[in-house]
Amino acid sequence: MQHGFAKDLEFKVTPEKENELCLLLESNDITMEYYPFKFALLARYTVSENILNVEYVITNLNNKAMPFSIGVHPGFRCPLDSNANYDDYYLEFSQNEDFNIIKLEGGIGKDQRAKLAASGNILKVSKEIFSGDAIVLDKPNSTAIRLKSDVDTKCITVNFPKVPYLGLWSKP
Repeated sequence: MQHGFAKDLEFKVTPEKENELCLLLESNDITMEYYPFKFALLARYTVSENILNVEYVITNLNNKAMPFSIGVHPGFRCPLDSNANYDDYYLEFSQNEDFNIIKLEGGIGKDQRAKLAASGNILKVSKEIFSGDAIVLDKPNSTAIRLKSDVDTKCITVNFPKVPYLGLWSKP
């Protein structure tokens, strides 16, 4: 099951609050077939002005260690504006990056590394950089990325905690 089992299961909507949506997935007979641990996964979405905050809370309901990984990948339409083109955009990282990436084969990371032809904190968006699959940065310095264009006033900023790997992907 590529990308885990949670995406294929039905979450419960918890009691509603203004500007907040909480979705809950609790372990059950189906999840135990794939993952032999009791857990609760809460996905909380809150909106404040023009900011969407997303929080995932994983609760271990066992009396033992529970290894887990949660992976998410929000998607955004690019171009953001109908007057711009895909190739007008770039990714602006919050810190300078060395752009060392993990090479993928069949969607799986290998022990091989490569370096993108980029420097500083800017990575130009193009079909070519994503032609071989996702770009997975190894030990990124940044904790935020902004999708921007010099011909568009709209941009999207994604903030995230310090992570060991950061995957970026565009549909071919």
